[in-house]
Amino acid sequence: MGEIDILDPNLRLPQTLRFALAADRELPFGIVGTLSGLYTHGLRTLFFTNANLGEPLGEDRRGRVMYGTIASTGLAVPSRITSRLGDVIAVGNQSKDYGYDVTAQLQKTQSRWGSFQVAVTHARARDVQSHRAVRPVLIDNWRLSRTVVGRQSDLSLGISDYDQPLRLRASGTLFAPWRRWATDFSFYYVGGAGMPYSYIAGGAAPRGDLNGDGATGNDPIYIPRSALDTAEIRFAGTAAEVAVQQASFERFIDGADCLRRQRGRIMARNSCRTPWMNSTNIAVRQALTTSPEHSLALELQVFNFLNLLNDNWGHVQLPTLSTPSVSTQVAVLSQTGQTAGELSQSQPIYRFDTTMRRYSIQNIDSYYQIQLGVRYAF
Repeated sequence: MGEIDILDPNLRLPQTLRFALAADRELPFGIVGTLSGLYTHGLRTLFFTNANLGEPLGEDRRGRVMYGTIASTGLAVPSRITSRLGDVIAVGNQSKDYGYDVTAQLQKTQSRWGSFQVAVTHARARDVQSHRAVRPVLIDNWRLSRTVVGRQSDLSLGISDYDQPLRLRASGTLFAPWRRWATDFSFYYVGGAGMPYSYIAGGAAPRGDLNGDGATGNDPIYIPRSALDTAEIRFAGTAAEVAVQQASFERFIDGADCLRRQRGRIMARNSCRTPWMNSTNIAVRQALTTSPEHSLALELQVFNFLNLLNDNWGHVQLPTLSTPSVSTQVAVLSQTGQTAGELSQSQPIYRFDTTMRRYSIQNIDSYYQIQLGVRYAF
C-alpha cells in the first residue's frame, strides 16, 4: 500500500528562538580576544509519527516496546489501526529541541606580515528527531530521524545527529616581505569530535524491524553481557559458524568503550562516536603582474594537506556501511529469523559479518586534492 501523509490541524511552521552574546577585548600585541555564546531553542519543530499503528502489544525480553509480532522468518507484522491502509505519516509540532555553543577566539589582523585566527568551541545539540534537509518521502523523516525503543509518541530528547561537543579552528595568511611580485601563503585547519551514531539491526528487507512497527533502519541492538551466551544473543549457522560469530562479536564489543559500558541493555541513541577528525587546507598565491588596472595571479591549493604529507594522516573515519547524509544509524547485525515463544520471551536470530571493520576511510574527504588556478582581475 502507498504511503499517506496527514497534517495535524494545529500544525505550525517551524519557529526558533535564538539568543547570542559576545564580548571583545583588546590584548597585547594587537590581538583581539572574543568570547561568544549562542543558544537556540526550537519553539515549533516538526514531529513525524505513524498514525496507523495500534497501541503497543507489550514489551520484548529486553524492554523494547512492541508494535507488532515477528514470525520465525524474522518478518514483522505491524498491528495497525486499520488493515486497509499502510503507513500513515502524521506531521505535528513539538518544542523540546535545543542547542548551544560557547566559543573562545583569538585573532590578529592588519599586520604587514599577515593575520591569524584561532578558536575553540564547546557545543551541545539535543533533539527529539534529527531531520535531514530534504527527504523525498515523509516516511523517511519518521523512520530515519531517530532510533526507537519506547513508544512512538515519546518526545524524549536524545543526542542529535548534528552534535559536535568540541571543535578547533585555526586559519591565517602570511605575506612575503617583497612587494613587487607579491606572494602570500594561507592555511585553514579544522578539527573536531567525530559524528555520533547508533548500531541497529539490519537484514534482507524487510527484516531488522525489531519492534514490529513496520519500519526498518531504526531499531537499536541489545548489547549482550556476553556474546558467548545464547540466552543473551543468538546467531545463525552451523555450530562452527556460530562459535566464530560469537567470538568475533565479543571482540567487536570489547573494542569500543561505547558498547562495553552498555552491556546488558539496548544501546542509547547516538551513544557511539567516530574518531576525532582533522582537515588542513593550504594555498599559495603568486602575483604575476603589478599593473593597478589589471592583475594576474597563480594560485596553488591543496585540500587535506595532512594526507599529502603522510598516507596515514587526514583520514575521515566513518562507520562501515554508513551513509551520514541519510542517517547516522549503522546496521551491524543482520536478522535472519526469530526464536519461538511468547512476545516477551522470543529473541532475534542474527548473522554477524566477522570480516567487518569498525570504520572505513573510503570517502573523498580522506584523500588529498590539488588544484592549480589562474586568477585575472580587471
